[in-house]
Amino acid sequence: MTTYRKYNWPELFASFELSGLSQAEFCKQHNVNPKYFSQKRLLSLGEKTSRFDKINALSVQPAASNLTIHIGRCHIQCPHEMPLSDLASLIDHLA
Repeated sequence: MTTYRKYNWPELFASFELSGLSQAEFCKQHNVNPKYFSQKRLLSLGEKTSRFDKINALSVQPAASNLTIHIGRCHIQCPHEMPLSDLASLIDHLA
């Protein structure tokens, strides 16, 4: 019969980050299934970030007739009639 353990996942993930160990070695030392740990960790990371968090310095400023996206020294100008789905796709590809 399989024994299920309850873990304090946020605490376990924090310990892993501070440990400096590989995920496999950490799991071995803490008697955690590495596949399950990886799955839970990816879910946890997904909750904390969105795909758009990858662009740290994004500012969108409307201009008179178009939309300008500033990312660092890069400026991307989009026409104001650009469909929202295309704008979302552009930002997704930039991430």
